[in-house]
Amino acid sequence: MAHIARKLITKPKNKPLWVDISCRYTDERECLTAFLAFQTAEVLEGIKPSTLINLADCRRRCGRNFYELWREHGASIVHNSMLEAKVMAVRPGSLLLLIYDRAALTRLLAGYGPIECLAFSCKEQNALQDLIIAY
Repeated sequence: MAHIARKLITKPKNKPLWVDISCRYTDERECLTAFLAFQTAEVLEGIKPSTLINLADCRRRCGRNFYELWREHGASIVHNSMLEAKVMAVRPGSLLLLIYDRAALTRLLAGYGPIECLAFSCKEQNALQDLIIAY
């Protein structure tokens, strides 16, 4: 996924919309992989430790339903990347994904003490695992 993200990152004022580049991907698994790389480019490049992605259960303008594609291909796509994913919420008609770089998120959360971790529903110093297990 990282090599796809590098191709997709452009200058901020020229950042494309997904619909502008979605036509490049005819295979549905490849399309989902590219969409996730597009959405997580800042995580893949080390700018952010994580990102949240809401996948609505509907067809996008490109004709694909990423909610359905995630359920079919998501685990294998993330397994083959340097990132990890956790479904944070399943709602009627959508799901919310946390996609993260474990090391980067652990470093960020390690800077918070026990009081700050309570805001994340954390009980111990190992904030990342507590945060993910809580959901």
